[in-house]
Amino acid sequence: ASGALAAACSAAKVVGPAVLDASASSSTAAVSMSSIPLAHITMRLETLGAGLWPWTAPRPPAADAAAVVDAVVACAGGDAAAALEEGYDAYLRAQAPAGASADPRVRLRVLRSAKDLLRLCASNTTPDGAAYYADVASRWAREARQAGDPGDMAGESAAIGGGLEAIAVELRASAAGLGF
Repeated sequence: ASGALAAACSAAKVVGPAVLDASASSSTAAVSMSSIPLAHITMRLETLGAGLWPWTAPRPPAADAAAVVDAVVACAGGDAAAALEEGYDAYLRAQAPAGASADPRVRLRVLRSAKDLLRLCASNTTPDGAAYYADVASRWAREARQAGDPGDMAGESAAIGGGLEAIAVELRASAAGLGF
């Protein structure tokens, strides 16, 4: 990552764990008024990465998505599964139905990043975990296909949806003990 996105990701890695909403990690923890939900950190980094926040700027390269995923995982204390569930999935659920209030460019970027993080989480999981992640991948595949408009994002939308569906198929095979 470079420029403002690199600076934001670096800051998130340092400050994020200190300000992360405690309720994102534990249902019994008291929520601090000075804390920030991981879904909000995720949304801000991805929106900055899409070139849409805090001002409209040229769209950074897709390769910058890895820096955002790394920063979100660092904010979650290095727990990729928590980053997936409390960062990306919480953000996508808050924006449902697909595209309701999110810019389609941001939604597709979030889904692309979530796909990469999903693959990381699923690479070292149990059969029950694989089944859970397969369901998440299928839901996100549907969302990806709905997020692109008939214009220039339709191809990207289909590619992300296809990639997520392929992950879901692999995970279902793994959950069934067939491996992948």
